[in-house]
Amino acid sequence: MSTERAYLAAALTDVRRSYRLVQSYQRRLWDLLQSLDEVLSGAGLPFERWTPMNVWSPPKTGTRFFVERWAWDFIPAYQIGCEWQGTDAPKNLTRRVFVIATADTGYDATSQGEPDPAQFKPAEECATVLRVGLWTASTGSPDWNEALQARKAQSERESYTMTVEGTTYTCQIVHVDVADLVDETAVRTRVLEPIQSWLGTTRK
Repeated sequence: MSTERAYLAAALTDVRRSYRLVQSYQRRLWDLLQSLDEVLSGAGLPFERWTPMNVWSPPKTGTRFFVERWAWDFIPAYQIGCEWQGTDAPKNLTRRVFVIATADTGYDATSQGEPDPAQFKPAEECATVLRVGLWTASTGSPDWNEALQARKAQSERESYTMTVEGTTYTCQIVHVDVADLVDETAVRTRVLEPIQSWLGTTRK
């Protein structure tokens, strides 16, 4: 398939602009996650892991990444999950915070095959969001996967209390539109303060 040079050159200019915008977005997100990490680590919930939510993990250096892999797999920060967890041994209580940062809610994870951005909703109709899950479990060794499946089986609510295999789980969901995080005050009131309030409640 051939492409006129002028058209291709203009499209590649857009690609360069896009990479620069993505770097700015990720820098802002990284700073936000660092602020979260400082609050949570200071409260006894060390960082556990991160994972790309919509793609495979980045391939190893010896992998022919261009064979039988999606180009989409190289956009791991399009939607990422970060987890912090800590156990209060005297209370036999585990607290967990799982943050999902989604750059574009237009992504449809239910589609078959590699995502096709041309099929997404218009960007103007979508959002960039954080979904913060604040979890507790009445055990030092919770099964979060079972708890998540039990939560999914219930109607969509902002808070849950469930008992699974004899363990009581609670879950509180905080939704944040990143467009609202215009300054440090907004970050504090929309993200950090709800988490700090939850931390204070679960420490009692």
